[in-house]
Amino acid sequence: YADRIALFVGFESERLPPGEWAGRMRAVRASAPFDYMVGSVHDVDGLVIDASREQTQAVAERLGGVEPMQVSYFSALTDLGVVPATLLGLDVKRFLHSAGVMAHSCDSCVPPELNPGVILGVIMGTLAKAGRDKVTVIASPAIASLGAWLEQLMAESTGKAHPQTGKGTGLIPIDGEKLGPPSAYGNDRLFVYERLASAMLKRAGLDPTRLAPPELPELPPHRER
Repeated sequence: YADRIALFVGFESERLPPGEWAGRMRAVRASAPFDYMVGSVHDVDGLVIDASREQTQAVAERLGGVEPMQVSYFSALTDLGVVPATLLGLDVKRFLHSAGVMAHSCDSCVPPELNPGVILGVIMGTLAKAGRDKVTVIASPAIASLGAWLEQLMAESTGKAHPQTGKGTGLIPIDGEKLGPPSAYGNDRLFVYERLASAMLKRAGLDPTRLAPPELPELPPHRER
């Protein structure tokens, strides 16, 4: 696939120490022409929470339970996600509202057949066991950068070994690949098409300004090397 894969250069930085993270990221960004940067959070109050099940439980007990730990964890994501989104000009209020709707839709109290998180997990897990473990992300131009984030998130999250068995079967995400005809692919692919509602409406010959939410602002494109 060498002639159809575009390579990008980026790095991931842990949000520690919190007070110095932004300055460090700016300095590293200025040191080389990186295509993208990823900020990550693996701690709560300076304590790593995903090294082992025992350590996660110890942090939860210290903070008064799993729910307080989750609140502390996701509050740390503000400077990694919401602030950059605001600087990009995104409608943060609308974004957080839609994120809240999806979070509630994926809650454990939602029946599996109505839970989009469960449905997606079942699809990906079932197909991976059948040999389709190469998840190929295709995205509309306005959200092209989404693929790079999904690639990192998927590879890191599904590639971790089970804390009890020590074994794991990770999915292999593919982003930025130049698409070929169906005959170019084997039986190991799962294609995920991320597109805006307005793009679908335009294809159908409808007016997206009347029938769909406003477009998201164009995100900075990656640079091919």
